[in-house]
Amino acid sequence: MRCDVALTAKRLKNLLSYDPKTGVFCWIKRRGSNAPAGSVAGCITRRGYRVIMIDHYQHLAHRLAWLHTHGRWPANQIDHINRDCADNRLVNLREATPAQNKANSPAPAHNTSGLKGAQFVSHVNRWQAAIVVAGRRKYLGRFATAEQAHAAYCRAAKEHFGEFARV
Repeated sequence: MRCDVALTAKRLKNLLSYDPKTGVFCWIKRRGSNAPAGSVAGCITRRGYRVIMIDHYQHLAHRLAWLHTHGRWPANQIDHINRDCADNRLVNLREATPAQNKANSPAPAHNTSGLKGAQFVSHVNRWQAAIVVAGRRKYLGRFATAEQAHAAYCRAAKEHFGEFARV
């Protein structure tokens, strides 16, 4: 469980040092028997995110990095630009709305083409392109190849999501 409200930037800086070039947090003072001063803070979850326990609450390290650097909690989500959720270097983090964060996601695991936005429609023997914008699925057309459908998706993604588009 995370409780962003209670933790302040001042308290965080008293407990942890943060290197924005490496994305690593280290304890400033000894924290129990398993965390000597200078040791790397936190652990990696099954989903690949680093979490750090502070005052009995788990905090996502990328959100702590934002607080440590900017002195405030992020207004929305934090997007890992390179999609490596354990890479908490400051250059890899940016504030994002949920839609922007989703736009930076890879093709779903069930995608058979391997190309984002392209799916095969067997009853017409064509590839279809679609994109989700503001929670609504937008049809982009049918194409002879998966590459053509993906290209249509890429154009739409750049138009709707700009720098967040993962193409």
